[in-house]
Amino acid sequence: MTDPTAKPSLIQQRMTLTRTRTFAVLATVATMFLLSAQIIRLVDSGENSAWHWFGVAVFAVLMGAAVVSVVKADRAIRSFEAENGRDAGRQRPVGDR
Repeated sequence: MTDPTAKPSLIQQRMTLTRTRTFAVLATVATMFLLSAQIIRLVDSGENSAWHWFGVAVFAVLMGAAVVSVVKADRAIRSFEAENGRDAGRQRPVGDR
């Protein structure tokens, strides 16, 4: 039976960090798209509706949060690499050995 308090392997740690960064980048791209769509909608409608401005504000806040997530994920990866080495936990394809 495995020990539940055991630290994950370097490969598992890198996979978790990479997955977190990938999700943050995807969230940034998605909110960028939604924010730009909301701005286009605001400009094209010709109305100065509070709902349109509310949408812009919400997506701008979400965009900021997504960018902060990317920065935090990058810092976590740099910290991991500083502690364990630049190539720690990287897997190489079978043919490259």
